[in-house]
Amino acid sequence: MEAALEGLTRPDGTRPLLIAVTQLTSTDQESMENDLLIKAPIDEVVMHYAENAKKAGLDGVHFQYVKFGKIKTNISGFDGGITTYDPSEVIKLMPFSSLTHYQYCHFTSMNRDYADIVETAKVEWNWIADNYNIPYCPHVSIGWDNTPRYKAGNNHIVKNNTPEEFEKALVLAKELAEKTNVGLVTINSWNEWTETSYLQPDDLYGYGYLEAVKKVFKDK
Repeated sequence: MEAALEGLTRPDGTRPLLIAVTQLTSTDQESMENDLLIKAPIDEVVMHYAENAKKAGLDGVHFQYVKFGKIKTNISGFDGGITTYDPSEVIKLMPFSSLTHYQYCHFTSMNRDYADIVETAKVEWNWIADNYNIPYCPHVSIGWDNTPRYKAGNNHIVKNNTPEEFEKALVLAKELAEKTNVGLVTINSWNEWTETSYLQPDDLYGYGYLEAVKKVFKDK
């Protein structure tokens, strides 16, 4: 653990926050007890989590809420879980530091050209940045094609999501992140092979998606 912390220490002596992505964390007390086996009030669980991170040598915990559409009733983190919270109310239940998205498919149609999807995403990004009182970390999805999960195939598939188009989306996300002074852009994903949204190299584009990230965030 000491070696790991030494490797994470910045030149100024600070260390990164532990980012707790709360998509899989229920905000319903009964579910917390029954499904996650946590028998303590939610606020105590959150504070305990943050205290443990500091004891481990990190600077604290950055709780990030993963948003779906403008209105999403299932916030339990479990398929089939139903509640009636609006997302703007959900973020008041825990000390969230920021919010982001998980996938473009959660708020728009993916059966079209990637450039068109990105235009829709821009509208969503700016709407959230203007209507929520916590920072929004712009999200970029690489693609969408979950055909591998279906025997008969699926026609809900992104078109023309090349590394070049992905790079353009990253540039837009970076511009918004800089404009709103947030230090994070989220990407879906590292290895979502069954959803065809991955950064890892493949036979089609090689290291193209990774090179796009490098160009936008390191070379520029």
